[in-house]
Amino acid sequence: MNKKKAIKVVAASAIAASAFAAVAPTQSQAATSVATTVTNAQKAMKAPFDKYYQTGTTKKTVSAATVQALITKGEKAYADATAVVKKSGGKSAKTYQAKLDGYKKYLDRSKAYVAGLGSIFKVYGNADAALKANKVADLEKAQAELKDPKNQGHVGIGKIYGPVVREVLTGAFDRLSKVRLDKIEAALEALATPKVDSVSAINASQILVKFNKSVDATTAADEANFVLSQSGGINVDSAVVQEDGKSVLLTTDAPFTTSTNAVLTVKDVVLADDDNKTFPLFTTTVTVNDTVKPEVTSVVSKTNGDAATSATITFSEPVVSGTIKVDGVSYGPVVAGKTQTLTGLSLAANATHTIEVVNLKDGANNVSSVASKTFSVTKDTVSPAVSSITPFSDSALLVTFSKAVSNVDGNIALKDEAYGDLTEGTVYALPGDTTGTKFVLPINEAGLYANKTVRNLTAVFAGNVIVDSLGNTLDAATKTVSITKDAAAPEVTGITYKKNADGNVTKILVNFNEGITAATLDADKITVVNENGVLQSGLLSDAVVASNGAKTAEFTLAAGPTALSGKYAFSVASGLATDLAATPNNSKAFSQTVDFGAAQNPTTTFDLTDATVPAGQNNVIKVDFGQAVKGGAVEGSATDASRYALNGRSLPAGTRIVLDGTQNVATITLPEGTITADDSDAIFTVNGVVTLTNKINKAYTTTLAIDDNTAPVLQTAALTSYDATAHTAELTLTFSEALAPLTAAIVDDELVIKNNNSNVAVTAATASSVAGYAKQVKVSVTGVTLDTAKSLSLTTVDVTGNDIVDASNLANELKGATTVTVSK
Repeated sequence: MNKKKAIKVVAASAIAASAFAAVAPTQSQAATSVATTVTNAQKAMKAPFDKYYQTGTTKKTVSAATVQALITKGEKAYADATAVVKKSGGKSAKTYQAKLDGYKKYLDRSKAYVAGLGSIFKVYGNADAALKANKVADLEKAQAELKDPKNQGHVGIGKIYGPVVREVLTGAFDRLSKVRLDKIEAALEALATPKVDSVSAINASQILVKFNKSVDATTAADEANFVLSQSGGINVDSAVVQEDGKSVLLTTDAPFTTSTNAVLTVKDVVLADDDNKTFPLFTTTVTVNDTVKPEVTSVVSKTNGDAATSATITFSEPVVSGTIKVDGVSYGPVVAGKTQTLTGLSLAANATHTIEVVNLKDGANNVSSVASKTFSVTKDTVSPAVSSITPFSDSALLVTFSKAVSNVDGNIALKDEAYGDLTEGTVYALPGDTTGTKFVLPINEAGLYANKTVRNLTAVFAGNVIVDSLGNTLDAATKTVSITKDAAAPEVTGITYKKNADGNVTKILVNFNEGITAATLDADKITVVNENGVLQSGLLSDAVVASNGAKTAEFTLAAGPTALSGKYAFSVASGLATDLAATPNNSKAFSQTVDFGAAQNPTTTFDLTDATVPAGQNNVIKVDFGQAVKGGAVEGSATDASRYALNGRSLPAGTRIVLDGTQNVATITLPEGTITADDSDAIFTVNGVVTLTNKINKAYTTTLAIDDNTAPVLQTAALTSYDATAHTAELTLTFSEALAPLTAAIVDDELVIKNNNSNVAVTAATASSVAGYAKQVKVSVTGVTLDTAKSLSLTTVDVTGNDIVDASNLANELKGATTVTVSK
């Protein structure tokens, strides 16, 4: 090889080598770029999953918008990376694509999270929309969805990946759904018509009445508003409003020892949110059949030392007898009732104890041979504290402690703005308080408001003298309170009553809007008039208000328990009572009608004289009772339409019933348009009418002639034939009932045919019945020209003289204009 040729070969090799060196790094960089793109895409695809999964650790819901934005980025990264992989080709393309596809599950999980939140918010949205619309149908639909454990929100959550995430979302969903459900149920309650929802006997001595709305605490706690009858002489002894504010637990004065179908009447219970509305009168049969054995449901024992000296047993229902053992040692007999406190015990605080009641018997004679309960003593060393001090009146303070205490009187000092001493009265327990935590502190300082209408006072509580039942004492404390001079007169909020087991009224209760001064209230300041307008002089005895702050004055009846029934008008004069103000204010005048209900169980019956339809008085029934009977809005009233029936049905709406001056005869007038056919033997019954002497009528049945008093109505018309050449036509008319025969004059006067909205001239017209169809009439007309392609109608008109009447005894006249389209 010559030198030049050798140089060329070397040069060519060098060029080739340099070319290889340049190409090899470019291919390596391309492979690295694809891998990086795939890795970055994987990160973007997993990012929304990582984000929403934080919900499980932070316990805070990541918004759907945040996750959706990351999903969008992840999907784009996947699409872009897929394009890069496809373009790169080669053996690694399938591997890279598989890596990308493997991360699609994170996008799918993230989409399920977003969809789940969407389902949740749809439930919220439905509830919110229903609340805004405030319509019963919408609210009930939203209520059902919120209560459904398989609603779309729960289903959506169930599809989300991650148990911890699901747990957090479920908790939040349940909580926020409950908020909306409470609002919806409150809205439904507000829209609902007040009523008694249910009545049930829960044991031999207790009946639970459930209302659909919250009840007024005063009227619902008045046992006189719950009357038992057909109960073997057993009556309601007490009524207690339950925590829900919509249920009342009734306890009877004696247990039902045998299965009994008693009748309970609920009346005069006022709504909690509207003093002017009462629940409608409600009567139902309640079956009392207690077959459940009584049990011991709880035992509570407390001490602040090493041993407790007492324990309180709560039974599942009121019990009547049994023998109690404590830790195997006989204690003594059961005291009738639902709770019993045992004293004189020594129960170690660090041990478990057992109460056993042998032969525990309830009022229905159900017996548990041994009812037992294990319990532990609660050790309470917490000192009582002053929870609050507030104005009770402008001359007294209400002090509330954190637990029941004693030894309060004399251990609270009052100071004025300059910390000077004020004169305190004797501290007393708040009337009606059952917790033992509330006390009234009177301020007896003369001239308390001589120069100011607002006083800022300080109460100083002595330490280590005010004590709870276990001996824990109150630490020394000071509290400030402001009181304002009271210039407002007390007002009577209502008048109620109480009855005894015989159904006789024992007390008249006058309720005030604020506490009144202890005093004897003058019964002469109350005027009472019965429903017959007779003044009831001397009906009441004076009322003794025993303690300051009472909001009810109880007037007994001067003659003792008295049988009162019907409605009485009570008028209370001003000044009946005074409030607790430093300068006492006289109560305002007040009037109210009190309904004492029906007379209790009339025991004698009477036969009414007769019931007739007087001659010439169509559809008027006179019932002669033969003696004076009750009238008006009272039980057993002769003017109560429910006391009568016609052919087994209630009297028509709008029926008028009045009594004559002697109250012996009731006149019943049936309204027009309510009887649709003559009936010569209509069955008429009278039941449950009570006399002024408290006798009830024996069921009475007779037959009376009652006449159709409903006017006929044109219902349809059909063109059954038309001869354009002869200019004749026939129409078939259908009425609501059979008609008296129609003359040509009646047809001419009372019927108008219109064709294309114009009156059709008729030369002559006749009418005839349609065989087999009592309510149909065939009308034949001559001299008519009709365009049957155009609209055709028939109108009835009321022309004096020639009237369309039905075939009834009263010949009821078709009235007014009625237009029907004539079918062809």
